[in-house]
Amino acid sequence: MVDQVSTNEVDADHRGARVLILFSQGPVLSTDTSLLAKRPVLHVPIRVNYKQLPAVMTTISTGVGISSHGIITNVMIDPGTLQRRPFHHGDRLFPSFWEDATAAGLNCTLLDWTGTDGDGSLHRSISPMECSEMMEARPLDKALMERVLGDSHASPTMEASTRVISRLQLVLDEARARLDQADQPDLLAVNLRLPEQIKNAPELNSYIEQQVEELVARTPASCMVLVVHRADCEGGGQAWTLSLAGGEYLVEEVKAGIDLRSIGSAIRLLMGIPHPPGSHTPGWRFMKLPRLETETGFALPGVKEDPVDWDDIVKRVLEMPEGDSKTGEREQNLVLLSRRFQELALEAYRKQAWEELQRCSATLLQIRRLPVDHWWNILSLERLSMHEDLIEATNTLVREFPDLPVTRVARALVEIQRSIDGVVELLDSLQPEELKIETAKGTYGRLCLKAGLEEKGMEAISKAVECQATIPDDQTNAAQFHLDNNRPNDAMIYMGSIGQDLRNRGQSVLRLRILQALGEWDQFDVLATSFLERYPGDRKVLGMIQDR
Repeated sequence: MVDQVSTNEVDADHRGARVLILFSQGPVLSTDTSLLAKRPVLHVPIRVNYKQLPAVMTTISTGVGISSHGIITNVMIDPGTLQRRPFHHGDRLFPSFWEDATAAGLNCTLLDWTGTDGDGSLHRSISPMECSEMMEARPLDKALMERVLGDSHASPTMEASTRVISRLQLVLDEARARLDQADQPDLLAVNLRLPEQIKNAPELNSYIEQQVEELVARTPASCMVLVVHRADCEGGGQAWTLSLAGGEYLVEEVKAGIDLRSIGSAIRLLMGIPHPPGSHTPGWRFMKLPRLETETGFALPGVKEDPVDWDDIVKRVLEMPEGDSKTGEREQNLVLLSRRFQELALEAYRKQAWEELQRCSATLLQIRRLPVDHWWNILSLERLSMHEDLIEATNTLVREFPDLPVTRVARALVEIQRSIDGVVELLDSLQPEELKIETAKGTYGRLCLKAGLEEKGMEAISKAVECQATIPDDQTNAAQFHLDNNRPNDAMIYMGSIGQDLRNRGQSVLRLRILQALGEWDQFDVLATSFLERYPGDRKVLGMIQDR
């Protein structure tokens, strides 16, 4: 249970900013930073499953995933004209944290924040489109460019980077101006764009951290600071991180990643307002969050149905003339649709929404027909027990991509209904590292375990776990393998939290068996009691209780 502070209403007498949110697709703070403007800092890993930044930012803004808020890219296709246009706030299907805060009577200022174009309810804000217009009249600060980029700043290849840094400087100036006013906004959210083509730039990193320090120092000590950024990792690369400053932390270090959706809900709670039904409840065990009653005295904006008929848009885009060298309208629209349905397909896979995955993969097969599109279609058909369609889809993959490793995995899904020997023949010579489609690794592993290719199976499932591409069946098969081989500790590692919520009877029974093998009787008793309340008279669980 999350340690929470009980509160029922927004404090109208509060003075100064309550919450400062900084977002960046690059590093803003070093993960070694322990103090920010004399406030303790806690760095928390974030599980981010989306590649498109608008999808990431809108998930933070709403507290729900892309299948609920509907935003994936910065550009939308107009249903009437099929012309592309920038995404604006009216396209979002779920209320944002600033809409909820504004409804509660709080002032919110957002600077260059994705999804605020056209939103007239915001307090002294600058939308991305307005920011672009302001940049047209802003002279380049050559002294700053030389400071952060060195002599290379004048190179033509650095032109795009200097424009991004100039925009960053503009947004920082505007943020300072808001915080220097006597009536600071209750919430200030700032998008700090960084040049993606510049890597390992210590002068730029130092400048950013200094600027962030100055912003935080302008807020009251009671202000909660949330920095969502891609922090540099020790071994190279970057990882999404939530760096918190000013909170009351319950731990000194956090290793387990939090759900990206939880940030949007936590922002609302920190503002003293509830998060709406359907948004992700933040199960943060590392800091105290306010606990709010559902009756708050103000109305929350409603959730909208998606008014766009995407099947119709796909059909009409495919009917557009090909290869228009002047506009490239058809090709650019297909790229947008491809990005949209790929992200939605991955979301459906993670949620095990197999009917939705089948619909998304069918659309992708119309648009581009990549091997992964075939695979998602095949997997969803197998999960939905649509055997005839599975055979037909597998035969199509064999015709179009006969020599790919994923084709052998698909054939094995069909063959396992007839012959284990046939599965062995298909998979015995296939190595896990040959399989490039991550969402196929777990299925390959399960098939190997069933076919007696245990070493390959466990290696494949381990790789799927590493890249966060498993479904519970993959993990429970690995857990069962370890339990059968008297390794209950390893079995529980693969189980994670699977089986705790009692939604899947078989998974909960397996968890009880592992707890029994571990001798964790307190946990066993709690889970068994809840299990029998939901599934009274279950013979397997009653037998385990009698065997104690």
